[in-house]
Amino acid sequence: MSTRTDGMARLHIMNADGSDVSFVGSALGIAHSNPGWAPDGSRLAVQVTMDDGEYIFLATPEGGWGRVKGGASPSWASNGDDIFFARNDSILLASTSSGSLGLVLPDGTAPRASPDGRWLSFVRGAYPLNPRSTRSIS
Repeated sequence: MSTRTDGMARLHIMNADGSDVSFVGSALGIAHSNPGWAPDGSRLAVQVTMDDGEYIFLATPEGGWGRVKGGASPSWASNGDDIFFARNDSILLASTSSGSLGLVLPDGTAPRASPDGRWLSFVRGAYPLNPRSTRSIS
């Protein structure tokens, strides 16, 4: 992510050595976050913040964009077609080819699939508060 384009966090790609930085052609939404490459390297899943919520979009390095579903924290499944993501404290799985949607877990967020497809990590429960915000002062 970079703010080089318009001051907002926008999807960019570059060579692994840091050269040839390029904007992935869409300024849609308020901000882009949580990009992840498909296992075959042909496209990215990216979270886009819009005025009405969070959405998962697919982007190609050439600048093609398409919306998948409403949600956050996308993570590709090892088959390269399915994407895990979070919505309303649940983990869902969407097929990019058929558009089908299924519930994976009713209580979780921030899913991350293992490269071999065997495991799915996630966060369950409330995020911890900053300890400084709850410490009493005497």
